[in-house]
Amino acid sequence: MTSRDQAPAVIQRRPLNTLPSARLNSYNHQELAPWLEETGYWTPSYLDRREKEIAPFSMGRWLTPHIQECMLNPPTAIHHFTKDEVRQLLEVAAELNCDTAKAEKSDALSELAAEMEQRTKGLQDATSAGYFIRPSHCSPKDADGGNLQPVNNMREALVKLVSSKRTVQALLSLFYRLSQDTKSPDNQLYFFPYYVDLDRLSEWRCYVNEGHIVAISQSRFYQPNHAGITDEMLGRLASQARHLWSRIAPDLNFKSCILDVYAEVLDSEFEVKLIEINPWGAHSGSGSLRFHWLDDAEILDPQQHDSTTMIQLVEAGEAKALTHDEAFQIDRGGIIEDELRCLRERGLEWVLEDDRHAEFMALPVPDGQSGLTTRKDGLEMFRKGLDGEVTGVRSRNHPRFLKLKRAYEASRWS
Repeated sequence: MTSRDQAPAVIQRRPLNTLPSARLNSYNHQELAPWLEETGYWTPSYLDRREKEIAPFSMGRWLTPHIQECMLNPPTAIHHFTKDEVRQLLEVAAELNCDTAKAEKSDALSELAAEMEQRTKGLQDATSAGYFIRPSHCSPKDADGGNLQPVNNMREALVKLVSSKRTVQALLSLFYRLSQDTKSPDNQLYFFPYYVDLDRLSEWRCYVNEGHIVAISQSRFYQPNHAGITDEMLGRLASQARHLWSRIAPDLNFKSCILDVYAEVLDSEFEVKLIEINPWGAHSGSGSLRFHWLDDAEILDPQQHDSTTMIQLVEAGEAKALTHDEAFQIDRGGIIEDELRCLRERGLEWVLEDDRHAEFMALPVPDGQSGLTTRKDGLEMFRKGLDGEVTGVRSRNHPRFLKLKRAYEASRWS
C-alpha cells in the first residue's frame, strides 16, 4: 500500500438513535441540485437532467473485468434485455401495479422467462442459495417488503422486477432509451450468487470525494455494531478501502462516488471487497447513513482535503431489531423544512412560484416522456401508447413539489 493508503482515520462511536428526528441517513435533497435554476424543482426537465447525471453510475457502465476481480461476488450470469422484452415486462407491470402475488401467477411472465433463460449463459447452473438480481440502473430492494430475497431462476427474477417500483421506473427509462438506441449500455440484468451467511454488520459505505475517501459509515446505521471492534481494525478498514479505490479508480469516469464494501473487521485476515458503486451527492438518492448530507457537509464535501477519513459506527449493545419501514422513518421528520431552508439559502425559492414552475413544467424533454413526473404517469402513458391512443399525459405536479409548495406558502403568511 502507498503512504496515502495509510492516511489517518478519525473514529466516532455514537449511541443508537432511531427517532424520526434523528439527523441521519438523509438523501434525495433535490433542492441542492446544481441545475435547479435551469429546470425547476421536480419537473420533467429536472428528472431528465437528474437521470443523465446519475447515468455514469449504472453498473453496466463501470463493471469492467478488472473491477469484477475486486468484488465480493462478481456476477455469474448477465442477461441483455431487448426492447421487446422490456415492453412485455412493462405490459405486465402496468396491469399488476407492483402486486407480487399477481405477478407470481402471471402466465405472460412465465412464458417470457422461459425465452429469456435460454439466452442467458450460466443461469442454468443455479447455486443452492440462489441469486441476488439487479438491472444495471438499480436493485429491486423495495420488493419483499424491503427485505430482498434471493431468486432461483429467471421467472422469479422477473417477478421481482415487476413488483418493485424502483425497477419498474428503471424499465420505463430503459424502454425509451432502447427506442432511440438499441445498443443502450444499461440493458443488463445481473445475477449475483447469494450468500446467506454474510454478516450485514460487515457492510460499510465509503464516501469518495474528488478521489479521497473522506468518510466511512456502517451500512446498518440503525443497529448496534459488534463488540470488540478496535480502533486498529477500523484504521485497517480505512487503509484497505483507500487501496481498493486506487485499484478501481483508473477504470472509472468519475472521481466522486459512493462505494458499498464488505469487510469482516473482527476477522484478523479481513479484506475489503467491493459490493457496488452508487452516485455521489446529496441530491443523487444515495443515503448518508450515519452521516447527514447537510449537517456533515464539511466532512462529506470538504473545501480542502487533508487525506483524513472519518469513520462512524454505532456503539455495541442490545436493541430491538427494526423493520424496513421503521428504519425508513429515521430522519423523516424535518425533510420539507430542510429543503425550504436550502432553497432560501441558495436564493432559489422563486422556482416554487406558480408562473415560473409552469414555465419549467412546459420545457421539452426527450425520450417521449415530456410532462411526466411520476412512475404512475409513466405507466399510464406507456399503456396508452400500446392501445394506439394519443400518448400525451396531462402534466401533474409531483407530490414532493406540492408538499414543499404548501410549506413555502405557509411560511410567507406566518
